[in-house]
Amino acid sequence: MLRIGFDAKRAFHNASGLGNYSRDLIQACLDLSDDWEIHAFNPKSNPKFQLDGKIKVHEPQGLKATFHPLWRKSLLGKLSGKLGLDIYHGLSNELPSSWTKNRPKRVVTIHDVLFDHIPDQYNPIDRLTYRSKTKSAIALADAIISVSKATARDLHFKYQADLDKIHIIPPPIHPSFFQKVSEEKSKSVAEKYQLPKTFLLTVGTPEPRKNQKFLAQVAEILEMPLVMVGKKTKYGLTIQEYFKDVVYLRSVPLQDLPALYTMAHAFVYASKFEGFGMPLAEAMACGTPVFCPDLPLFREVCESHAGFYEEGSHDEIINHLRIPLPDDQSLEKGRIFAKRYSREEVFAKLKALYQDLAE
Repeated sequence: MLRIGFDAKRAFHNASGLGNYSRDLIQACLDLSDDWEIHAFNPKSNPKFQLDGKIKVHEPQGLKATFHPLWRKSLLGKLSGKLGLDIYHGLSNELPSSWTKNRPKRVVTIHDVLFDHIPDQYNPIDRLTYRSKTKSAIALADAIISVSKATARDLHFKYQADLDKIHIIPPPIHPSFFQKVSEEKSKSVAEKYQLPKTFLLTVGTPEPRKNQKFLAQVAEILEMPLVMVGKKTKYGLTIQEYFKDVVYLRSVPLQDLPALYTMAHAFVYASKFEGFGMPLAEAMACGTPVFCPDLPLFREVCESHAGFYEEGSHDEIINHLRIPLPDDQSLEKGRIFAKRYSREEVFAKLKALYQDLAE
């Protein structure tokens, strides 16, 4: 039996991104492991999200709850030793700084180093903090999980991470994206959000890095509405105000997303930098045509199952969208390809890593 502890701050409190990754990975372990004892460390009370299954949740009490960032940074390592954990897994780029001699093996998932690629979009203090946490996590970790080869290259060449410590394990796709969406569900979602009959879809927090403005321009030229899913941001509101055919959906629950992907004419992506690009994998799993910039990372994530265009080229993506879209056979190949990101496939790789470390 393995005893696994997870830093679950993001799982319990973040709605997207790192929150989805943390929830899906922990839930995969809860659903698919036979006899693991799973612990989750939650630094703040009143979680916004829950996990289903036999899990032991630890929260700071009394004065420690008041200073919960210190509890997470300095005391979790010691608590892990007292609990007799075999593995401690930091799910969001960091590890506690203090440990006892009988510590568990330390694993950290590092998703990206975007603060190095687009430093102008981070304030100087945040950049220094993120770099410090990344360097510390790399130094402390017995194993580093990188979600992509692109991030692994960054960690090796920018931070001198030992290649022998780096394991490329992609994030898992939630099972709902592989399930067929019923006509009744599609109709319900279309009515709920008052969707246009035909639309382009993009998913992700609206921000300059993700370049949704470019997609709104493309949609305007094609005279086809763009449905933009993501949390409320100033950038997103500006796009909605300027482009009349943009439908800006905020706070879309997970259970509605597969229907949105399935109903879309195509999924379009314009991000300039990512650690992985989860919406691309979700769209493939739903059998939706995918179009994204021709970047090495997106070639890695989609291989031949997307239409690639030169970053920033309106003409190229418009040409893709004007010609006949991929047929059902091609889209089914994309669905099958996306199964490499299923919970089962990701868990198998994670299990092998944990067992190897615990021996």
